[in-house]
Amino acid sequence: MGSYKACSPLSNGNLIVNCCSVQQMTPLLNCTKLTDGVVAVGVTASPRKPIGARGVIYNVPLDIPADDILACLAGQGVQSVRRFRCKSKDSSEMTESKSVFLQFTTTDLPSEVKLGYMLFSVK
Repeated sequence: MGSYKACSPLSNGNLIVNCCSVQQMTPLLNCTKLTDGVVAVGVTASPRKPIGARGVIYNVPLDIPADDILACLAGQGVQSVRRFRCKSKDSSEMTESKSVFLQFTTTDLPSEVKLGYMLFSVK
C-alpha cells in the first residue's frame, strides 16, 4: 500500500489516515482487522481532486485577469490559475505580480503553454 501522507491518532482512540491516492485508499477501506483489534473503516470527507503537475509562468501582463488566463489555458490541461502576490517597493501593500501559478489536470508538466499569441515556458 506504500507510504501514507499522514497518520495520526485522535484522543477518542480513532486513527486518521490520509491517503495519497484512491488506489491506496481502496485496500484500506476493505481492511477489517489490524493487529489484534477489529477495525471499522469509513471515509469521513470527500476526496480532493487528484493533484496534477504544478508550474509557474513569468512576465504575464498584469492587465490579463486570472479568470481570462484560465479560460485560455483550460484546453491545455490547466485546472486552476493564481497570480502570486508581493509587497511593492514603495509601500507595505500587497500587489499582484507578473508570475502566475498553474495547476494542471495531468501529472506531466508541459514545457510551454500558449496564452493568446504569447508562448510561455513553464517551470
